[in-house]
Amino acid sequence: MKIVEEHIALTPQDPFVIKIYTNPDLSYPFHHHQSAYELTLTLGLSGTRMVGDHTEQFSPRDLVLMAPGLPHCWQDHGIRPKTPHKVVVIQFCEMMFSSARPGSRHLAGIHRALRRSVYGLELLEEAKDKAIAIIDQIDESCSLHAYCDILKVLDMFGNEKEIRQLSGLAYTPPASKKSGNKLPKVLDFIQQNYASKLTLDEAAMLAGMSSSAFSHYFKSRTGKSFTEYINELRLGKAAQLLQWHEMPISMVCNESGFQNISHFNRSFNKRYKVTPLKYRKEYMG
Repeated sequence: MKIVEEHIALTPQDPFVIKIYTNPDLSYPFHHHQSAYELTLTLGLSGTRMVGDHTEQFSPRDLVLMAPGLPHCWQDHGIRPKTPHKVVVIQFCEMMFSSARPGSRHLAGIHRALRRSVYGLELLEEAKDKAIAIIDQIDESCSLHAYCDILKVLDMFGNEKEIRQLSGLAYTPPASKKSGNKLPKVLDFIQQNYASKLTLDEAAMLAGMSSSAFSHYFKSRTGKSFTEYINELRLGKAAQLLQWHEMPISMVCNESGFQNISHFNRSFNKRYKVTPLKYRKEYMG
């Protein structure tokens, strides 16, 4: 389980790192890297992606670029395909480009991408297919060949016609604060229990805080209210169940943590602009 602020050791000698996870368990809570940019590729998986103030279902071919300090997480809600799947995470710092002079034309697209990545960027359509083909064959050696491939992909993110901004322009990442051991423990507790009846009072008690103080503390660290965070996880799991199982809607409601079918239907319709039943029909064709 990741903590809220993940520290990554990047140096002028090692300005980037490549991590490849085969058949991974996507159950990380909201977290960020204070000094590292991140490219995340997910293949063969679907679920809920949170980047800043943006939450949506991600597809089995998903590629996103994020700036340092931008909170994010991918959740598969424990529902994984039997077919092979993997995640490739590339983390890097601006030292990768320290030898280039400001305004260098050959890096203009990359610098444009890095500036906009403070909101999170998703690569789209043909550019995504080309980038995935490049990243999918990268290994963890951090070789010159891998370095050149990363530059090619980052340059694609600099084309405004090929990207989609995820967080809103008004979004400001929460300030980095030392959270001690409180928030990781709470997020782990939420991750294990969000599909059951979970209250703010329980989480506050675990953190050793009053409910009102904890509510403010939680939003200042994650950028989301306690209720928003829980509901996004529950709705994400509901969407996953509707995609992969034919269980009755009432059972999907209960399995994803909603106690009331009417509330579930309203919340799902508000989030996905469609009823749970229609969502299943549209997904299954």
